[in-house]
Amino acid sequence: VSLDPASGTYTSHGVHNTEELSVFRRAPDGSVWAPYIDPTGYWESTLPAAVWPARDLGMIDAIHVFDLLHHAGRVWFAGSTHAPGGSGQAAVWYSDDDGTTSTMTIPTGVAGDFERAYRLGVGQDGRVITGLSGVHPAADVGDREWYAWTGSAWEKTETDTPPVERLAPPKPAPPHVSSART
Repeated sequence: VSLDPASGTYTSHGVHNTEELSVFRRAPDGSVWAPYIDPTGYWESTLPAAVWPARDLGMIDAIHVFDLLHHAGRVWFAGSTHAPGGSGQAAVWYSDDDGTTSTMTIPTGVAGDFERAYRLGVGQDGRVITGLSGVHPAADVGDREWYAWTGSAWEKTETDTPPVERLAPPKPAPPHVSSART
């Protein structure tokens, strides 16, 4: 549900099979995507995100989807999947067909070493990078390990800082945006 502050009206955007939608990313086509951070169900495949306007996405084997990224014609999803023995395993999926089908990758190549891939971005060299860590992202951001996609596999990077998103302001500014000069 969203609120339009100008009119004071609420709009329902449907029911989504997740306990949380808190990350919103705009795709190159103007659609808005929100990863299914905590999809309901644990052992079942899940949709990776909600999309507005709505479109069909394929299912992935995810416990969580924390972030997503559109880069160079590909959609990326970062989260966790099922590891041997039932624990979580950091995973990143990519899709070359706008989310209809996805390929899962394990950034470290080692099952069970990290529980979650929390962050996606684009490094200064233009490669997709992901930040891996344990269960509590706020407590261990400094301990996060970063991996960069080579085009066919992940390699550990030595970056100490996460990628910086550079979002350009919309042009022209929407009518609800105001500014003041003092």
